[in-house]
Amino acid sequence: MSEISDEEGSCDLAMGKYSERFWGKKTNHEFDYDQGYRAFALQMEIPENEGKRIYNAFHSAYPGIKQVFHMLIRNQLAENRTLTNMFGRRTLFMGQWGDKLFKEAYSCIPQGTTGDKINEQGLNFIYYNQQWFKPVELLNQVHDSIGFQVPLSLPWHDHALILLRIKRSLETPLVWRERKFVVPVDLTMGLDMYKEGPRCREIKHKNFPTAVEALAKKLEENYNDIIKVRQAV
Repeated sequence: MSEISDEEGSCDLAMGKYSERFWGKKTNHEFDYDQGYRAFALQMEIPENEGKRIYNAFHSAYPGIKQVFHMLIRNQLAENRTLTNMFGRRTLFMGQWGDKLFKEAYSCIPQGTTGDKINEQGLNFIYYNQQWFKPVELLNQVHDSIGFQVPLSLPWHDHALILLRIKRSLETPLVWRERKFVVPVDLTMGLDMYKEGPRCREIKHKNFPTAVEALAKKLEENYNDIIKVRQAV
């Protein structure tokens, strides 16, 4: 994973317009939910034979997508047209039986679970625990992320405590058919909501300090870097 680049142009597909990470995310999002290679090639503006090669390579690497996951979804729909995500929320599919209905259903459990995790273990966790999060101002929710701000007047130690509590809540394990797993949390900090700009710093899950003082130090260092960039512009 560490060898995959997120720099634009690091992959030669589509005349080098995108990064290696972009293509990994794009194929996962499209082929997980049964997009065909022709539609993929058209969407990405690449030759059909290249789209087919990528499509075949993906399903060779992840044979369980079609053979297990898609089959499981169709079998459940055939039973009662109802899918239940990992938080127990049920969705009834009333559309015409066929490929269009299946494609809508394939995304139901993973996408619905993601939204419920953010809402229940993120937004609600912050909102209903004001004894810890009174300084936190919730700003935005974008399906798989939360935007909020904390006053700079608060010590970095307190920032770190807040962030670690939210991170631990969002990393509450999920269980699917006796398999337990965690969805890791990353952090982006800055002085505005534009996370792709030069005036922000990202802390990936693998580099996220678990100790309060270590995280507080990291946050302060990142803030000082952001201020330097801001002053230089």
